[in-house]
Amino acid sequence: MNWNDVDKFKVLQNQEAEEYVEHFPVDVSHFDLIKSLGQGSFGQVFLVRKNQGYDANQPYALKVIAKKRIAMDRKSIVNTVSER
Repeated sequence: MNWNDVDKFKVLQNQEAEEYVEHFPVDVSHFDLIKSLGQGSFGQVFLVRKNQGYDANQPYALKVIAKKRIAMDRKSIVNTVSER
């Protein structure tokens, strides 16, 4: 993956995303796996494409976090939940 690919990712505004998710909950079945982008300390990041909804066909980065690898201290939990 190169930096030009990164420019193609669409980022929803927080309010739009919250309203959309309230009415149309999103889960992993709404995405098609394209390729693995990398591995981090908590999990792996994949390039995916949304397969339904108003943003169908848009590429996204999907991070899959291994819960057992997250240290259960307050700082790690806050950092993980707030990560975008």
